Amino acid sequence: MAPRFVQASVQVLSFCLVAGQSLKYGLKGQEVKFKPPIQPEQQPDHILWMHNENKVVEFNGNEEEVFRTFKNRITLDWRTAELHLRGLRPEDSGLYELEVYLQKTSRLYIYNLQVIDKVGKPTITCETNTSDSSSVSGLLTCSAAQPEVEYMWVFDGNTQPGPQLRIFLGREADEQVYSCRVSNPLSNQTATFTAQDCSSGAGSSAQLVLSIVLPLLLLLLLASVAALVIYRRYYKGGRRGSVEGNTPPGPLQDLENNKVSLKNLSPQSQNHETRPLLDQRRDDESAVLINELRCALIRDGL
Repeated sequence: MAPRFVQASVQVLSFCLVAGQSLKYGLKGQEVKFKPPIQPEQQPDHILWMHNENKVVEFNGNEEEVFRTFKNRITLDWRTAELHLRGLRPEDSGLYELEVYLQKTSRLYIYNLQVIDKVGKPTITCETNTSDSSSVSGLLTCSAAQPEVEYMWVFDGNTQPGPQLRIFLGREADEQVYSCRVSNPLSNQTATFTAQDCSSGAGSSAQLVLSIVLPLLLLLLLASVAALVIYRRYYKGGRRGSVEGNTPPGPLQDLENNKVSLKNLSPQSQNHETRPLLDQRRDDESAVLINELRCALIRDGL
């Protein structure tokens, strides 16, 4: 091991390296390589890799020992101290420190690793705005499942950063194609959107409203018609029952009991008496009853 004063010097050096160390990225499930600037002919006497102050692997000049969750996932080059880490996990993120005892000198190298997901294909949505009667515009929104990604819109030879983009709609503008590119340091994906789809999306919303409202109106109309038919049948049936119940079989009985009174009935008086009944009931059943009454009069020779 290095003497105390060497360790103190290493700690100062560590602080300086951490302050100026750039971030290293690795894709989840993939492999990352840490390559310190050590030549193979230098042959380190001692190698120690640590992750967040926990040992990863140690080489004492004769053999190596792998620690904890890094077993079966790392490869250490004894000549260059290069470390290969496979099957990256989110918990593998953090500081990696390499302490090398080389030619009686201790050296320290520090790497900052961040494990990230591969960017998935983004989705583009459109929201129309018709508040201005002179023109119709749309607001495109690009979204991705992964956090900390960069958004870039590409259209008609132009670029615009950010997840949202305001566009114009109508006529020639509907033919414009917009591309949204999302990216992180190791991957990127692109989705495209045609302005016409934004207009059709608004039309689809209107069609959806009509498809819901029209059937409801039709059902309401049918219910109203059915209620009217039921009411008329019930109302006419009630009146017919009232007429038949309160009107005695007078015409026929009068024919038998007092034929003279029937003879004295003039056609004008008959029309005067029967016309209110015809005005009250203008249906087939009323006509049948009147015809039966006339047939009875004729049959009796009146």
